[in-house]
Amino acid sequence: MALSNIHDSPVKFATRQSFHSGLLPKVDVIRKELLTAMSGKFVNMKFDKFMDTFVRNELGPVKPPPPKKWKGKFNAITNGIQEAGLQTNSYALPYCPPGYKMISSPDRADQTDSFGQKADGGVYASSEAPKDNRTCWATKALSVEFKKASTKDDPFDDKGGQGSSSFEAESIQRRKNRGQIIHYASEVFLRQHRCFLFSIIVLGTSARILRWDRSGTIVTEKFDYRRRPEMICEFLWSFARLSPKAQGYDTTAVRVEKGSPEYDLMDRMAELPEDADRTPWSYIGDYFRSSLAPGWIRYKVTVVDEGESGNDGQDAGDSDNGATGDTVADDPGAGEGSKASSMQPHFFASGVLGRGTRGYVAIDVAARKFVFLKDAWRVKLPGIQREGDVLRFLNAKDVQNIPTVLCHGDIDGQCTLSQVYSEWLDDDDRNPLKEHCHYRLAEYEIGQKLETFGAGTILLKIMWDCLTAHEDAYVKARILHRDISEGNILIFWRQNSEGQIVPCGLLNDWELSKKIPNIDAPQDEGSSGRQPDRTGTWLFLSAMSLHNKWKKIVLQDDLESFFHVLLYMAVRFIPSNCDDVGGFIDRFFEAAVVRKDGEYICGSDKLHMMKSGQIELSGTPGNLVPVPLKFMESKVGYPMNQLIYTLLQWFSAYYREEQARHMSQANHAGSSSEAQPTPFIVPTMPLSLFAGLPTEVSEASFASLTDTQQVLSGRDAELAANLSSHDKIRNLFLASAVRLHHWQPDKIRDRRPELNYNRSKRTSESVLDQDLDLPRPKRPKLSHTDPVSEGYVPEPAKASHWQGRGERCEKAGTFSVSSEPAKASDWQGHQ
Repeated sequence: MALSNIHDSPVKFATRQSFHSGLLPKVDVIRKELLTAMSGKFVNMKFDKFMDTFVRNELGPVKPPPPKKWKGKFNAITNGIQEAGLQTNSYALPYCPPGYKMISSPDRADQTDSFGQKADGGVYASSEAPKDNRTCWATKALSVEFKKASTKDDPFDDKGGQGSSSFEAESIQRRKNRGQIIHYASEVFLRQHRCFLFSIIVLGTSARILRWDRSGTIVTEKFDYRRRPEMICEFLWSFARLSPKAQGYDTTAVRVEKGSPEYDLMDRMAELPEDADRTPWSYIGDYFRSSLAPGWIRYKVTVVDEGESGNDGQDAGDSDNGATGDTVADDPGAGEGSKASSMQPHFFASGVLGRGTRGYVAIDVAARKFVFLKDAWRVKLPGIQREGDVLRFLNAKDVQNIPTVLCHGDIDGQCTLSQVYSEWLDDDDRNPLKEHCHYRLAEYEIGQKLETFGAGTILLKIMWDCLTAHEDAYVKARILHRDISEGNILIFWRQNSEGQIVPCGLLNDWELSKKIPNIDAPQDEGSSGRQPDRTGTWLFLSAMSLHNKWKKIVLQDDLESFFHVLLYMAVRFIPSNCDDVGGFIDRFFEAAVVRKDGEYICGSDKLHMMKSGQIELSGTPGNLVPVPLKFMESKVGYPMNQLIYTLLQWFSAYYREEQARHMSQANHAGSSSEAQPTPFIVPTMPLSLFAGLPTEVSEASFASLTDTQQVLSGRDAELAANLSSHDKIRNLFLASAVRLHHWQPDKIRDRRPELNYNRSKRTSESVLDQDLDLPRPKRPKLSHTDPVSEGYVPEPAKASHWQGRGERCEKAGTFSVSSEPAKASDWQGHQ
């Protein structure tokens, strides 16, 4: 496959916990977004081919009963098992194989489902069937959904043709039903460790069987189960006799049963410490404790360390497996892989399609230490690097402020199959289904959410650290991150050169990173990307890349993403004259415009901000004139204002330069601000937070700053040049961080609205019919109780206080379980 045909990674789509404006969307909104993400990913298949490929071949010598055994099985059903109008609210097929139970659950939702979805029914192993007729996503073996009409309720249309988008029925009700079954499949993927799963949709007296994986979904032709009862009965009979692997379960994930050594270990490490014993790293224990939530099953998973795949990991995607280390047996307890215990994900990407990334605060069973475990389905294409290979390469290049790899590897034999049966199999450019491979990565560092920063000065220091990591990777390793977001800039506590424990930045999540040409070579930023999909997280992507999905991501795009993260955090946690923070986030970060051709492009407010260099708030009934956003409005000279508007001038100049270059037009005049922030002032007192930083860097930062009038009067080319490397923007962040130290306290509680915030309806500009919201990126972390989130910054401790608590696991090997009680240092030991 030519490199030009490699598909860039798309925007990370997800739903639950990902609406950053504070809105918990309704179920129909979620399903609409899942429907959009799955468009073109369904493949129609004849029933017998489906059974031969996925079921019969897995049974071996076992043969199903002859069709006559099932004759008349469904004769009692005259008009189908209707979803509405039944005298008895029961949804169950007349046949269920031995060892399994068909549970009807239309009235009771899973207790862990925040949307309260009441799935019609499902097939469960008899030992795991809910006794209260409540949906249980964590143990459901096979989802069964019942609809009234054979055609009007059918999510698909066999006349549309195999692999064709027209196979996906377009009427409102049929689209709604398709979104519903996608949502149900995503709930199973979230709560279970699955490679794929089967489901059934009953449509009056007809039915379809589906097979879901991370590439797409295979759907059988519709069949009449009254006339051909052997079709659905053979499937159910065969399903009950399939091995767990053939049923779609990930056999490298084993349940941790109550009373087992692993279960007891998890309980001990989740014990709440006394207040006097809390440390800056206690949030790790908080994260783990919150994952032991009712309704979630505990698992022990295997992580195979495949070692390194070359000097820069470039060949990682070229082999079928590439394993150089230990292999994984079907019974992980018999293998040589490393074991980690986990439960509810610390973060997750909802939906069926794509990577399905889940992050866990897990336990290294052998070392009895917390580690960060990432479980994902990576795109398996030549030239696409595995994240662990990238990180090990960066670690070897001494890139600062990034995670440390403990072990990582693909899971042997666990790859998607849906793409194989697409009608575009031999045309990589047109095939919407891509092969994904199951992959796990364990990291030493467990970062803290960026929103827990204690003050504005810490926020900027954290971002300066991550800019340093970004520069190191760009200069030393020629790697561009391409997914700068709120969730990928984390806080990690370290000991500085003076022995004090201080918060530092950790730039995480390098799975979308990309090797770049030599930075001294000219780059054509306007050239087309390899695939018409955007790379990154929608809220924080540059306006230019959102406006043109073909645009290649370059350095300036990543630097703009840092700016968007800064603005996003500031408007939430720093006092400002913005009265509607939810609406601001909605308009400047989440919004998208939909063109008549169905293409999503950048929201108008974000694009205007980057082109004009101004952030304008909507007028009020008493003052209809838009006003500029200001932080700490009552305080004259608050440095955050100068930082944000100086950066905006740089970016707006860059946008005008790019527009002039591409359109061959004269430069547009730059915007100016009526209220000019005060110049930076160099503090005279040393600050412990910045102890150990190179003196020449700090001095250069201050020396590079001029007053705002001089900055605004510069020409576009000179201003845009500030973004051609990391030096200017890093210096600006560091100098601003030092100045902000004198403005503490300046952080307040989160101003983002609580859930169920009501968005205002807006009409889009220009030729578009609607202004819609895109499927949202994953919400990276779950909430927790932490004094730092309330603006508290612990006093720096003496180095001796932490001595011996930061020991790192030097090697990831075969893990075993010890019954020795866990010590406090087991969960405090991250330094």
